[in-house]
Amino acid sequence: MSLLEIFISVAASIVLPATLTISGAFLCHKKWFDKEINSHLFRSTTDFMLPLYNLFTLPRAYDREEIWELWPLVVSPFIVMPILFIVGLLAGFIIKVPNNLRYSIASTYAFSSLGNMGILMARSSCSTFGFFYGESQCDKAISYLCILWLSLYITMTLISTTFYRKDSNYIGEPLSSTIIRYLLQPFPIVALIANIIGIIPGTGWFLFDKDSVGYMLTDSAVIIGSCGIMFSQIIIGCEIPLNWKQEIVLDKWHLAWLAFSRHFLVSTLVLLYVTFLWHYDLFYGDKVMAYTIFIGLSMPPPFMILVVMEYYGMVVKDVLVLILWMFILSPIAIIPASIILFSSIS
Repeated sequence: MSLLEIFISVAASIVLPATLTISGAFLCHKKWFDKEINSHLFRSTTDFMLPLYNLFTLPRAYDREEIWELWPLVVSPFIVMPILFIVGLLAGFIIKVPNNLRYSIASTYAFSSLGNMGILMARSSCSTFGFFYGESQCDKAISYLCILWLSLYITMTLISTTFYRKDSNYIGEPLSSTIIRYLLQPFPIVALIANIIGIIPGTGWFLFDKDSVGYMLTDSAVIIGSCGIMFSQIIIGCEIPLNWKQEIVLDKWHLAWLAFSRHFLVSTLVLLYVTFLWHYDLFYGDKVMAYTIFIGLSMPPPFMILVVMEYYGMVVKDVLVLILWMFILSPIAIIPASIILFSSIS
C-alpha cells in the first residue's frame, strides 16, 4: 500500500467520529439537545448501552488458539498510562497551571476515550476502505478494544481517585472505599463477566455463529450498544456550543499548549511503545491488535473523568473546555502517527 493510500485510509477512519461530533454540535446549536438531555444520554450509555455492548462483543477475542497471546491488551494500560500521567504533570508544570488543576490536567494526558472514538476508528479501519480490510483478525478488533477497556478503566480509577483527592483537599470517604465503589460500577462488573464467558468452551459458537439461537441476542445487544457509541460521540459534539464560551482560569495560550503537547507527546510515546512491541514480535504478527492498542491509548480523554471530579467537589469548567480542545485537535496528531504506524507494520 502506497503512502497516499495509507493517508486516505487513515483520514477516512476519522470521518465517522467527526461526522457524529459535528452532528452533536449542530443539535445543541439548534437547541434540540441541551444539558439535561446530554446528562440522561451520558448515564444511559455508560451504565447500560456500552456495558451491554462489551458483554456481547468482548468474548469474540477468545476465539483463538493461544489465549495467552492477548496479554499486551491486558498489561499495556498499566505500563503506559502512569508514564503519560507523569508527562502531563511535567507539561502542566512548564506553564505553571494552578495547583488545584495539576492532577486533573495531567490525567487528560493519561486517560483515553476508546469507548466511543476508539471503537469508531477501529470499525472504520476494518471496513472496505480501511487499512486492515481483509485482515484475518479484523472481526476481533472491537473485542480487543473491550479487553483493553477494562484494564484502562481500572488504571484510570486508581489514578483519578488517588490524585484528585489532592487537588480538591478531599476529606471524606476513605480511598479504598472509593476505589471499590468505582470498580463495582456496571461497566467493570460486566467486563469481568464477559472475560469469564469468553473463556468458557462453546460460548464463542453460541454467541457468534449465525446458525446459533444465541446469535439473535448478540445481534440485538450489539445494535443497542452501537447506539450508545454513537450517542457518546454526539454528546461530545453537543458539549462544544454549550461550553465553548465559559469563563475559565486557563487562557487560550495555555489551552493550546496543553492540547497540542498532549496530542504530540501521547501519540509519540504510544507509537514508540507499540512499535517496540511489534519489533520484538510481541503481537505475534497481529496488526489489528497493534493498532487497537495504539488508538486505545492515544484517543482524547473521556468525559467520565469529569464525573469523578464533580464527586470530589472540583471545578470542572477548565478541564471540560480543555477536553473539547483536545477532541477538536485530535486529527492533527492521530493521522500522522497512524500513517507512521501503518508504514512500520505493513
